[in-house]
Amino acid sequence: MPRRGALLFLIAGGAAATVLAFGYVYALWYCRLVNGLLCLAFGGALGAVLAQLVRRGRLRSPRGAAGLALPVGLAAVYLQWSVYLALLFGAGGAPGGPAQGRAGAPFHFRAWAGLLAHPGRLVAELAAVNQAHIWTLDRRGPGPGPSLVMFWVAEAVIIVGGACLGARAQAKQPFSEATGAWARCATMPQPLRYATDPAALRTALEAGRFDGLLPCATKLDVAQMIRHKQTSFARLELYAAPGDAHGCYLMLANFEKKIQKGLTVYGVVPVVERLAISAATHAALTQRFGTAWAPSGAAQ
Repeated sequence: MPRRGALLFLIAGGAAATVLAFGYVYALWYCRLVNGLLCLAFGGALGAVLAQLVRRGRLRSPRGAAGLALPVGLAAVYLQWSVYLALLFGAGGAPGGPAQGRAGAPFHFRAWAGLLAHPGRLVAELAAVNQAHIWTLDRRGPGPGPSLVMFWVAEAVIIVGGACLGARAQAKQPFSEATGAWARCATMPQPLRYATDPAALRTALEAGRFDGLLPCATKLDVAQMIRHKQTSFARLELYAAPGDAHGCYLMLANFEKKIQKGLTVYGVVPVVERLAISAATHAALTQRFGTAWAPSGAAQ
């Protein structure tokens, strides 16, 4: 793993975590939006930023990228807790003190710096917040005791999980060692037939036999199939690294239609990931499946 890329990831990731932590806490403090939605947005935004840092730093190891994202995600959780407590102190809502309200609450910078420098104090203050039930100054939100602790744990899982998943997903993308560039992805608009025997199809593809890739008998493209959820299908993604004739790859995934709690959803199951193919095969598959619809027998 490139040391410079890893260092850039940690420094820039820490800076992004700080900015997002402030934005997250202030949004909770003033907007009173649904905590869960804001938390998902926080985790998703952090994951997206870290994915870009993985790309910029050319970090190609999925495990390594996730390992670097873990401390950044934990730092984001710690930062947002410290920002929350600093706002609480500034509003006069510290444990044992009066709650003066949200509007115009000053940020208690000295308290924030002290919390950053002393993790034990932060844990003690959070315990006091839980005991005094001042998670919000207007007493909204989870009640004291296990419910609030469970909320904090779920919040941490979402934030850290978003960071790790975003970084890992980018690191899994094909990369050309020859040119030092990430391969560009092109999702074929033509949906393919659902792979009923993924293992057999994977073996055939790895052996260079691509006649098992057949288009669906539908006039819908992949985006429409995902939106309408009419039937199961497979999605083909082709990758090509600029300037590298050997940097072509194939990814195929089954989209299995399921009914969960009365809702129609797709379960995505990879059939083959990052399969190296020739430039000629890449061009041939693009020609076969690069249009939104073709007659069912056109690719025989």
